Formats: sequence, C-alpha cells, structure tokens
Amino acid sequence: MKEQLEKASQNYTELHRNLQEFESNNPKWAKSLSEKQTELQKVTNEDKTKSEELRNIRIRLEQSRSTFSANTSRGRILDGLMEQKRKGTLPGIYGRLGDLGAIDEKFDGVWPFR
Repeated sequence: MKEQLEKASQNYTELHRNLQEFESNNPKWAKSLSEKQTELQKVTNEDKTKSEELRNIRIRLEQSRSTFSANTSRGRILDGLMEQKRKGTLPGIYGRLGDLGAIDEKFDGVWPFR
C-alpha cells in the first residue's frame, strides 16, 4: 500500500506540475492564437485584393486580345480591298483617307465599329 501511495503521490505531483505549466502557458497560447487569427485575416484580405487585381488584369488582357483581333481583321479587309484596287476590280476605291492627306488628331483612329 505504501508503494501505491507513493506512486499516487508522484503521479499527483507530476499532474499538478503539468497543470501549473499549462495554466502559465495558456495566456501565451491565447495571445499567439489571437495574433495568428489577425494575421490570417490580413492575408485573407490581401488575397481578396490580389484576386480582384488579377481579375481586372485578365479583363484588360481579353479586351486587348479582342482589339488586336479586330484590328488585324480590319487590316486584312483593307489589304484585300487595296489588292482588288490594284487589280482594277474596284475602280471606285482610291485608298485610305490617311494616305491622301493629313488627318487631324481628333479624327485619327475614329472608327464607328470600336
């Protein structure tokens, strides 16, 4: 019985020491948890901001691709018309207005299909 009492006493002492250590560390852990939650909120907000920026960049990229495609298509159409003019198939075409003279900047690049 003495052995059991001694063993129980040692067990109690060890558990009591562990409890005191836990209680002393608990505020540290709570503070650490609070800091990590604040950091998580900050990173989450940054992620939202970066996602919005990425979305805007993708929209601008798609618009640029679309504009490039439209300009390329218009260029091909103009090249085709000029080729037909050279062959004499389209006698009423004289060329681009820009080729005939200077265009005021306020009118340059104005196209009804933009």
